[in-house]
Amino acid sequence: MIDTGLLQRAPTRASLTRIDRPGSHYGAKVAYPPMPADTASVFISRLLEAKSAGLRILYPLSGVSQGEPGTPVVNGSGAGGTSLPVTGIAGGYQWKEGYWLNVVDADGVHYLHNIRNSGTGNGTLRVWPPLRGDFPDGCLVVLDAPKIEGAITSDIAWPLPTDEIVTIEFTIEEAA
Repeated sequence: MIDTGLLQRAPTRASLTRIDRPGSHYGAKVAYPPMPADTASVFISRLLEAKSAGLRILYPLSGVSQGEPGTPVVNGSGAGGTSLPVTGIAGGYQWKEGYWLNVVDADGVHYLHNIRNSGTGNGTLRVWPPLRGDFPDGCLVVLDAPKIEGAITSDIAWPLPTDEIVTIEFTIEEAA
């Protein structure tokens, strides 16, 4: 998590106060498994362009299935802070604390959030970090295949292999 808040220490150093500021977001170090050089050349080509154009990739769920949520959308105009009211969730679908989701704005930008409560069906999801955009009624909420979207903030490097196997790593940070 890229934290835009800060800790402020009293002049006497006796107390510490947390000051939250809007804009906290996520970044990730991405490492693809070793791959044949001919496959890696396509990845490298796309990453070189993405360095300027930005990138949207699936957020790895580490083997955790988030199920089939239906077609959730923002419900009404009450989305704000850490509250995300949703409707359109499939009957019986359970969303759980620790699940990842995207809220997609009108321009198609995917904002990554983590769910902080559990529940079934339509309801209000508590998310972290606080919502960073305007998400009116009907904005898409993606639970089954969330993505991280943003800028590649690291150099793009790859070894020149002698065994024709290439590993690729880079860092992505949400830009919105």
